[in-house]
Amino acid sequence: MSALRTYVWTALLALAWGCGSPLVGLECQDGLERCGNACYDLVSDSLHCGGCNIACNADQHCALSMCVAGPAPDAGADGGADAGLDATLQTDGAIDANVEPDGRIVGPDGETLQPDGNLSGDATTGDGGDDDAGDPDAMVQPPVLCTGAGSPSDCVCGIGVTKCLDTCVDLTSDRNNCGMCGEMCAADEFCNQGECSLICTPPVVLCNGACVDFTSDDANCGSCGFACSAAAQCIDSVCVGAAVGHVVVIGHDMSGPLRPAIRQIVSNAVFLAPRSPVRALIYDAATSVASRAGVSAAITAASAVLGRAVVATTALPANVTAQLATSDVLVIEPQQGATNGELAALGSSWSAALSDFLFRGGVVVLFDGGPDTGDLNDGTWQVLRSATKGNPPEPLFDATGSTSLTQRILRNVRPGDAIGGAVSTEYLSAGETVGFTLDSSLANPHNVVIQDTLGATPSNLPVVVHVVFSPL
Repeated sequence: MSALRTYVWTALLALAWGCGSPLVGLECQDGLERCGNACYDLVSDSLHCGGCNIACNADQHCALSMCVAGPAPDAGADGGADAGLDATLQTDGAIDANVEPDGRIVGPDGETLQPDGNLSGDATTGDGGDDDAGDPDAMVQPPVLCTGAGSPSDCVCGIGVTKCLDTCVDLTSDRNNCGMCGEMCAADEFCNQGECSLICTPPVVLCNGACVDFTSDDANCGSCGFACSAAAQCIDSVCVGAAVGHVVVIGHDMSGPLRPAIRQIVSNAVFLAPRSPVRALIYDAATSVASRAGVSAAITAASAVLGRAVVATTALPANVTAQLATSDVLVIEPQQGATNGELAALGSSWSAALSDFLFRGGVVVLFDGGPDTGDLNDGTWQVLRSATKGNPPEPLFDATGSTSLTQRILRNVRPGDAIGGAVSTEYLSAGETVGFTLDSSLANPHNVVIQDTLGATPSNLPVVVHVVFSPL
């Protein structure tokens, strides 16, 4: 199993600059980036925050290349760098941080803040200084969308496109990035479904110099140039209003023999997607062999019982944003082999695409639990906590922790929910099942379906949660 590439926030809080023009010849001084004919500090400039011409709102300021709430702090009593540049990171609790002369960002208790906004060396994280994505105070604004030259290196792409350097492109139709970044077609060729060709092969047709599919292209739906609104998608050449999306988080251990109740939950979740066959995008980069086999067996069994086919595609971290455009369900298998930082990085990098996917009626099914859970990370649920929606951003799954629940009698507390339908009223947990601690002040209700409420000492923690995303 290959390790996930760690996502690193590259923004550093800059100190006050000295006098003199920022331009040195045709280049900018270290720490400044050129936007047009001038140089700017993309780390702290509210008109160019994280990238050229990315302006913060009037009630925000730029810190760590992110727009955060509140006015810009002053530079200290004497205005010098030794006073420290006071910055407030807007998480779910403000964290006052000071930049020391040696470049360290120091929090209110003397702890060092990493460039990703997490605490290092703070005993309250319980991980000895490693990134703790389970800590609600670790939540920060997601990186900005890639818009081309001047975009920060940690920019992300929305649904249907792939990141190539600092630009989001459609690898199926971009002549300069055909099939892969940097693959250019000849002057007399078009990019035809990811391959350079002299003609556009049906069902795609030539439209404004690109090969597009009128049956599913949101920008050319039914005819060249007819674009669907942001709240609709192109289905069978017609713009269809946004459908209800779903996130289902399942804390059951899938690595051993599966109880009938667990199989039914998986069936209910995956087949929320109405299309047939269901196009399932499977992410299993750091999943144990046993868990991978269990998830596959449960989906296969459900397909046979329902008589509905599933077409499964392996998800690649760098291509998930593009792959989601042609998928109905994203299945995230338990990532026992990933670290907290890697899980948080996935959620951040997929954030914009996942939000679009859900508001277009997509289904995300995330599995947690399983063998060795907790050795490298605090739970796969962190992927969806780091993925956000809306403005201000809110996590797709707002959990703050998970707890192992072995040999517990679980109860179906919501049999009328789509996920709880036909699931037995009570059943025994298997293997390394986990329960989740949810934020009680959720703006988007998290429907608890399966809960540990029985037995001598029930934890009352939810084991299966269903979140509905409606465009209305």
